[in-house]
Amino acid sequence: MIRAVVVGQEGVIAGFQQVHPRVLGLVRRTVREETLNLVRGAKTKVSGAVLKTKTGTLRRGINAEFEETDTSIMGSAGIGKAVAKYPALHELGGTVTVREHTRRQTMVWGRPAKTIRQVTVRSHTATYQERSYLRSTLRENYQRIMKSLETAVAQGVKR
Repeated sequence: MIRAVVVGQEGVIAGFQQVHPRVLGLVRRTVREETLNLVRGAKTKVSGAVLKTKTGTLRRGINAEFEETDTSIMGSAGIGKAVAKYPALHELGGTVTVREHTRRQTMVWGRPAKTIRQVTVRSHTATYQERSYLRSTLRENYQRIMKSLETAVAQGVKR
């Protein structure tokens, strides 16, 4: 999350109130643009270099949310809660326990099986490496985002 706070004396605040609507509008627009850029960047990573999309469920789940209060404008890029159980595992890495289950065996040593049969897979653990797509996108774009916000404030303050 990127957060900007303006703190000052009464005179500064009084002067700022004249500029406030322009700055607010430009900062609001910049936060929206940069948040949507983060979403696009994360979706690109999921689709290609990092995770090589198979079904698209994770990519479709990456979205932007915006929240504005009297004192803040916040944009966030993340995964919707109802998407799937595995996004955090990809982002952070970790170990999961796979319960015993049955599956259809259609391939044997990389070749199609002569007969398809049910096999039992024993309970086991699987360890996944971190394959960041959200945090790494933010890290890569952090400097540009900060520069965009500085530019928006500077443009809003100019008369």
